[in-house]
Amino acid sequence: MLRAIVEMPMGTRYKYEVDKSSGALILDRPVNKPITSNYGYIVNTLADDGDPLDVFIAAVESLPPLTGVSIEVVGMIKCKDGGKQDDKVLAYVKGDEFSRLQINMTEFIQETLWFLRNYKEGLEIGEVLEAEQAGEEIVRVTK
Repeated sequence: MLRAIVEMPMGTRYKYEVDKSSGALILDRPVNKPITSNYGYIVNTLADDGDPLDVFIAAVESLPPLTGVSIEVVGMIKCKDGGKQDDKVLAYVKGDEFSRLQINMTEFIQETLWFLRNYKEGLEIGEVLEAEQAGEEIVRVTK
């Protein structure tokens, strides 16, 4: 079972991060576009950029920051930030059939790509991987 921690609820215009030493939620910076889904990181992973693996979580409601969420991976967007791999996992809340019925996966991917293209200069966006390939990448970076 994969568990994620929410840092940014859907709709916020602020980039929050969990401080590694204290566990506190810290406001990192404002962002120019509201985030189109819930955003956080996958627990017990260490990506190539030195941080836990990022995840965008599709749900019909925003999830409070610091909420632990069981997730079902549906894909991954390959990205580079400052020359380091900084991939973004795409997921649903595990068992949330209502969100799966209400949220079109193609639209979720397109909205996430739009957000990434507009949220940070210098972020290189690559291919979108299917769930199986994404799972292999997650296993590779699991501690």
